[in-house]
Amino acid sequence: MFKSIKSLLGSQRPVNDKPSTRLAVTILLLEASFVDGECSPAELAKIKAAIRRQFSLTDNDAEQLISQARQKRRETVDLWQFSNQINNDFSEAQKIQIMETAWQIFYADGILNSDEDQYAHTMAKLLRLSHEQLIAAKLKGRAACNNSISR
Repeated sequence: MFKSIKSLLGSQRPVNDKPSTRLAVTILLLEASFVDGECSPAELAKIKAAIRRQFSLTDNDAEQLISQARQKRRETVDLWQFSNQINNDFSEAQKIQIMETAWQIFYADGILNSDEDQYAHTMAKLLRLSHEQLIAAKLKGRAACNNSISR
Protein backbone atom coordinates (compact mmCIF):
# COMPACT_ATOMS: atom_id res chain seq x y z
CA MET A 1 0.00 0.00 0.00
CA PHE A 2 2.74 2.46 0.91
CA LYS A 3 4.53 1.61 -2.30
CA SER A 4 1.46 2.47 -4.39
CA ILE A 5 0.96 5.77 -2.53
CA LYS A 6 4.62 6.63 -2.97
CA SER A 7 4.37 5.71 -6.66
CA LEU A 8 1.31 7.91 -7.11
CA LEU A 9 2.95 10.86 -5.38
CA GLY A 10 6.16 10.36 -7.36
CA SER A 11 4.29 10.56 -10.65
CA GLN A 12 2.72 13.87 -9.63
CA ARG A 13 6.07 15.59 -9.21
CA PRO A 14 6.23 18.73 -11.36
CA VAL A 15 8.42 18.86 -14.45
CA ASN A 16 11.96 19.90 -13.60
CA ASP A 17 12.64 22.76 -15.92
CA LYS A 18 16.37 23.33 -15.44
CA PRO A 19 18.21 24.23 -18.67
CA SER A 20 20.62 21.33 -18.11
CA THR A 21 17.73 18.87 -17.86
CA ARG A 22 16.07 20.27 -20.98
CA LEU A 23 19.37 19.84 -22.81
CA ALA A 24 19.83 16.29 -21.50
CA VAL A 25 16.39 15.20 -22.70
CA THR A 26 16.90 16.79 -26.10
CA ILE A 27 20.29 15.12 -26.54
CA LEU A 28 18.90 11.64 -25.75
CA LEU A 29 16.07 12.19 -28.23
CA LEU A 30 18.46 13.49 -30.89
CA GLU A 31 20.60 10.43 -30.37
CA ALA A 32 17.50 8.31 -30.94
CA SER A 33 16.91 10.09 -34.24
CA PHE A 34 20.50 9.69 -35.45
CA VAL A 35 20.98 6.05 -34.43
CA ASP A 36 19.99 4.89 -37.93
CA GLY A 37 22.46 7.31 -39.53
CA GLU A 38 20.25 10.32 -40.17
CA CYS A 39 17.68 12.54 -38.53
CA SER A 40 14.71 12.80 -40.86
CA PRO A 41 12.36 15.80 -40.91
CA ALA A 42 9.63 13.61 -39.37
CA GLU A 43 11.94 12.59 -36.52
CA LEU A 44 12.99 16.18 -35.92
CA ALA A 45 9.34 17.24 -35.84
CA LYS A 46 8.65 14.58 -33.16
CA ILE A 47 11.54 15.88 -31.06
CA LYS A 48 10.46 19.49 -31.44
CA ALA A 49 6.85 18.69 -30.52
CA ALA A 50 7.95 16.63 -27.50
CA ILE A 51 10.24 19.26 -26.02
CA ARG A 52 7.72 22.03 -26.72
CA ARG A 53 5.07 20.04 -24.84
CA GLN A 54 7.37 18.83 -22.04
CA PHE A 55 8.92 22.19 -21.29
CA SER A 56 6.24 24.62 -22.55
CA LEU A 57 8.58 26.13 -25.16
CA THR A 58 7.87 28.36 -28.11
CA ASP A 59 8.88 27.21 -31.60
CA ASN A 60 11.91 29.49 -31.48
CA ASP A 61 12.99 28.29 -28.03
CA ALA A 62 12.61 24.65 -29.12
CA GLU A 63 14.70 25.27 -32.23
CA GLN A 64 17.41 26.95 -30.16
CA LEU A 65 17.43 24.06 -27.70
CA ILE A 66 17.72 21.54 -30.55
CA SER A 67 20.58 23.54 -32.05
CA GLN A 68 22.38 23.64 -28.70
CA ALA A 69 21.77 19.90 -28.21
CA ARG A 70 23.15 19.09 -31.67
CA GLN A 71 26.37 20.90 -30.83
CA LYS A 72 26.71 19.30 -27.40
CA ARG A 73 25.92 15.86 -28.89
CA ARG A 74 28.84 16.24 -31.33
CA GLU A 75 31.19 16.99 -28.42
CA THR A 76 30.01 14.11 -26.25
CA VAL A 77 31.59 10.69 -25.92
CA ASP A 78 28.90 8.99 -23.81
CA LEU A 79 25.31 9.55 -22.74
CA TRP A 80 25.63 8.68 -19.06
CA GLN A 81 25.96 12.30 -17.93
CA PHE A 82 22.67 13.18 -19.64
CA SER A 83 20.76 10.16 -18.38
CA ASN A 84 22.12 10.80 -14.89
CA GLN A 85 20.79 14.38 -15.05
CA ILE A 86 17.37 13.06 -16.08
CA ASN A 87 17.42 10.35 -13.38
CA ASN A 88 18.14 12.98 -10.75
CA ASP A 89 15.48 15.43 -11.94
CA PHE A 90 12.61 13.41 -13.40
CA SER A 91 10.03 11.06 -11.96
CA GLU A 92 9.63 7.55 -13.30
CA ALA A 93 6.51 8.62 -15.20
CA GLN A 94 8.42 11.45 -16.87
CA LYS A 95 11.21 9.06 -17.88
CA ILE A 96 8.65 6.68 -19.36
CA GLN A 97 7.26 9.58 -21.35
CA ILE A 98 10.74 10.24 -22.77
CA MET A 99 10.99 6.57 -23.70
CA GLU A 100 7.60 6.73 -25.46
CA THR A 101 8.85 9.72 -27.45
CA ALA A 102 11.98 7.80 -28.42
CA TRP A 103 9.79 4.97 -29.77
CA GLN A 104 7.77 7.53 -31.75
CA ILE A 105 11.03 8.75 -33.26
CA PHE A 106 12.07 5.18 -34.15
CA TYR A 107 8.72 4.52 -35.82
CA ALA A 108 8.49 7.93 -37.56
CA ASP A 109 9.73 6.40 -40.83
CA GLY A 110 7.58 3.29 -40.41
CA ILE A 111 10.58 0.99 -39.93
CA LEU A 112 12.27 -0.17 -36.73
CA ASN A 113 15.80 -1.35 -37.42
CA SER A 114 18.05 -3.32 -35.09
CA ASP A 115 20.23 -0.31 -34.19
CA GLU A 116 17.14 1.61 -33.06
CA ASP A 117 15.92 -1.34 -31.01
CA GLN A 118 19.34 -1.74 -29.41
CA TYR A 119 19.49 1.98 -28.56
CA ALA A 120 16.01 1.75 -27.00
CA HIS A 121 17.24 -1.01 -24.68
CA THR A 122 20.36 1.01 -23.83
CA MET A 123 18.30 4.11 -23.19
CA ALA A 124 15.92 2.19 -20.92
CA LYS A 125 18.87 0.92 -18.88
CA LEU A 126 20.34 4.42 -18.67
CA LEU A 127 16.98 5.77 -17.45
CA ARG A 128 16.62 2.88 -14.98
CA LEU A 129 13.43 1.58 -16.57
CA SER A 130 12.40 -2.06 -16.44
CA HIS A 131 11.94 -4.26 -19.47
CA GLU A 132 8.19 -4.16 -18.86
CA GLN A 133 8.25 -0.35 -18.89
CA LEU A 134 10.32 -0.41 -22.09
CA ILE A 135 7.81 -2.66 -23.85
CA ALA A 136 4.81 -0.66 -22.59
CA ALA A 137 6.46 2.53 -23.87
CA LYS A 138 7.15 0.81 -27.19
CA LEU A 139 3.52 -0.18 -27.63
CA LYS A 140 2.28 3.27 -26.67
CA GLY A 141 4.83 5.02 -28.90
CA ARG A 142 4.03 2.79 -31.86
CA ALA A 143 0.29 3.31 -31.37
CA ALA A 144 0.80 7.08 -31.31
CA CYS A 145 2.64 6.86 -34.64
CA ASN A 146 -0.07 4.67 -36.15
CA ASN A 147 -2.76 7.09 -34.98
CA SER A 148 -0.98 10.09 -36.47
CA ILE A 149 -0.49 8.29 -39.80
CA SER A 150 -4.16 7.32 -40.08
CA ARG A 151 -5.42 10.86 -39.43
